[in-house]
Amino acid sequence: MKEQKHLSVTAMVMIIFVGVFGFGNIANNFKATGTESTSLFILGALIYFLPMCLIMSEFASYAKDRTGGIYSWIDIGLGKNVAYFALWSYFVANIFYLPTLASRVPTYLSFTFTGDANLSNISMAVLSAFSLLGALFIGLKYEKKFSKVSTITGYISLFVAGIFLVGGIGTYLGFFGTPATTITMNSLMFSVDSKQGLGSFLSTFAWIIFAYGGSEMVGTYVDRVERPERDLTRGLLLSALLIGVLYVLGIISIAAFGTPEDFSKVSLVNAVISGYAFMGDSFGLGVWFVKMIGLTYTLITMVALVLWSLALSKSVFSEAPEGTFPA
Repeated sequence: MKEQKHLSVTAMVMIIFVGVFGFGNIANNFKATGTESTSLFILGALIYFLPMCLIMSEFASYAKDRTGGIYSWIDIGLGKNVAYFALWSYFVANIFYLPTLASRVPTYLSFTFTGDANLSNISMAVLSAFSLLGALFIGLKYEKKFSKVSTITGYISLFVAGIFLVGGIGTYLGFFGTPATTITMNSLMFSVDSKQGLGSFLSTFAWIIFAYGGSEMVGTYVDRVERPERDLTRGLLLSALLIGVLYVLGIISIAAFGTPEDFSKVSLVNAVISGYAFMGDSFGLGVWFVKMIGLTYTLITMVALVLWSLALSKSVFSEAPEGTFPA
């Protein structure tokens, strides 16, 4: 009898972590609002991410043999018609996200080889298309084996983030020089004492919620979890805690190496590597450090692209009635 392989809690945490956590969310929010986004990340974790994980764990435990993710969950409560429209909306929204994610792969590759983003528009488009098609092929053909890759990549992502956190927090503790941004309790709180402040809060908070999006992809892996009612809940809660803490510490750390004005001079895509570049300049590490980070984020982004492509494909096609699509 062939042994059935199950996903461990650690593997699920790493899958969610790679799919959700992004250093770009830290760099871009710091670029837009400075250290004030710290309070928004905490608020987003408490009123959105944590409740969402609890809801998903309940649904996934109940529908433990279904791989449609969001489709399966809505079908249980509201029926197939509503589930179809909800899934189609989710699919269309994320279809436009995939090319954005794919475009980061050649950008980070450029940093790997040259230490900077030196790509023409045509090169970017062609390489992004190949990255997207390659990710879809890898996900569909090697799905069973890919959990190991995503687990290893998750540890790599944690290690790279850890380097930045240690450097940033250590700088504020006085171990590595003077921080670029002064932090006070007031500087961590988002001000909403005016109409303009309220408008800025709402628009920025929408971006914060997006930074926590993606954990729903775990619903397409529920059939590979031995005890979903226990292990899936643990995986979701651990990943929620891990991602929330890293986002908060990440904002504080990135402030040690640059100011919002420094980051305003770089594009949204380049802000990820720029954060590490500012750190490398502060520590005198040279261009090799930027190239190493570029290579690491090429791998992380490619794995995230595979996970997203696979999750979207499974959610749409895995529970379609037989005969709807060619076998």
